[in-house]
Amino acid sequence: MGIEEVDWEMSPQGINTGGYGLRVKTEDMAKLGQLFLQNGNWNGQQILPESWIKEARSLKILQNPEASKEDKANSDWLQGYGYQMWRSRHESYRADGAFGQYILILPKQEAVIVITSETSNLQALLSEVWNHILPAFDSEGNISDDLALQNRLENLSHKPTIGVENRLMEGFLDEKSIAIEDNGRRMEYYFDFQGNNLEINSIEDQKSQNISSGKEVWVAGMTERKQPYLVSQAKNALNGLAPHKVFSSYHWEDFQTLVIEIKYIESPHTETIKFYFDGKKVNIETSSLVNRSKSKVFQGILIE
Repeated sequence: MGIEEVDWEMSPQGINTGGYGLRVKTEDMAKLGQLFLQNGNWNGQQILPESWIKEARSLKILQNPEASKEDKANSDWLQGYGYQMWRSRHESYRADGAFGQYILILPKQEAVIVITSETSNLQALLSEVWNHILPAFDSEGNISDDLALQNRLENLSHKPTIGVENRLMEGFLDEKSIAIEDNGRRMEYYFDFQGNNLEINSIEDQKSQNISSGKEVWVAGMTERKQPYLVSQAKNALNGLAPHKVFSSYHWEDFQTLVIEIKYIESPHTETIKFYFDGKKVNIETSSLVNRSKSKVFQGILIE
């Protein structure tokens, strides 16, 4: 199938987890969906038994057998579960990853829809598919609509946050460090402001990690910093995957709050680091959608 550079979570015995932890490119997710749509056949070769595909997509259990007809009609999580495949509304089924990673297979429309996203409202995302994409399969469309869609896609962008101007604080922080002691661990952040760029060198667990950010603009870079991850507490989680490709920007939320936003572009995740300055005291908060209920807050001291 031409799927390369696959990473899959492994047990200490070298066995992949099976039910989760597979990382592939979005294009390769589409290939997997196409394989299921074609009942296991790829380029004329039956690489998965058709009988298995039928079993995997068929109802095995109901998430809530007591759900009302109305609730079931409005939820893609009340349609039943097969073998590692969720059944969805409109006679479809899907592979479903955390925070909105979908391989949605629509046999009736002979279509596959793949979504890579980071959202906490999973149902709203699928509802957008049913409200906007599904009706388009029955529409003839026209050249004007196609050109409008092409133009919109070509101009899509995620703009960085614009904050307040705070050159005075940037000059004060330039070439200074923040030292943090946390349960016997020592961490340090070193600031280097270079015009409209900020280089931060962080040292955690005796490992040095660099983050390059543009002032209210995205700057491409690489970092050894571990990205947000659902099972980040697992031993050796994400070990061996760095360096990660990132885009990062910074802005001042107010005159005491510096915000760094890091987008790990080979994953769906974004991490935010906030520095709250109060004289020599500094609070550092790291957060992401993955750990939104348990963002980390550290207290540090600014070193002159």
